[in-house]
Amino acid sequence: MSTKETSEKLRRRGQRKLHVRKNLEGSGTCPRMTVFKSNKYMYVQVIDDSAGVTLAAASTTEEALKAVKSTVEGGGKLGEEIGKRLKDKNVTSVVFDRNGYKYHGIVKAIADGARKAGIQF
Repeated sequence: MSTKETSEKLRRRGQRKLHVRKNLEGSGTCPRMTVFKSNKYMYVQVIDDSAGVTLAAASTTEEALKAVKSTVEGGGKLGEEIGKRLKDKNVTSVVFDRNGYKYHGIVKAIADGARKAGIQF
């Protein structure tokens, strides 16, 4: 992939991200769950936008989740882990922010894993 194609791909993702984020905002009762993925790692944060605080986070860079790979199966496991951490903090519903990524593959697996853990969105 050439540099021009890469920059165009990132520009399009940035536009999708702005388009999605203009309608989403997390609150104390229903925080925003955002996903970021790279080729090697996956990150999930749950953010209370009104207070500007991260309530919970999980990523494949943590020692407990080092064995989780950046695949659809790994996304499901990461979603279940963030769901457990949210349950420990008595959070039952979130707003899902796909962060400009298309809702399929790893992003969908993370969402399904969180739903499996009992989180509603």
